[in-house]
Amino acid sequence: MVINVELIRESYNNYIADKGDELIEYFYDDLFSRYAEVKPLFDETDMPLQKKKLLASLKFLVDNLEDTAVLADALTSLGQRHATYNVKPEYYPMVADSLLSGLSKVMGDKWSSEMREAWTELYMMAAGIMQSPADSKPPAVGQS
Repeated sequence: MVINVELIRESYNNYIADKGDELIEYFYDDLFSRYAEVKPLFDETDMPLQKKKLLASLKFLVDNLEDTAVLADALTSLGQRHATYNVKPEYYPMVADSLLSGLSKVMGDKWSSEMREAWTELYMMAAGIMQSPADSKPPAVGQS
């Protein structure tokens, strides 16, 4: 899997960054309405803070696409924290569905199959590292 860094950054910087709050609101609304089984994980969560953390994590991913060591360390740590919150492997595809749906919504007619593929690859890479043991090697990142 090779992530299209240029397309991710272009779409984030030109269309997503200014609509981050809208994206995150839509994401959680969609996630909780389509996948009610994940909602209890957030019962004790400060949702305004959680939304800020998710948006910051998304920006962190985009900013560090080419620094696999930084990504691997951060995502491994994030995955370990998620495991303590009882996040199950089957929740990751649910999050992907809601994230991609949100990206599509905020980008409107600028959303394309190429962008969907690039963001899917980025999410799959991140989710894969989060679910992997700490000693795993991150996948290659580059332009396709």
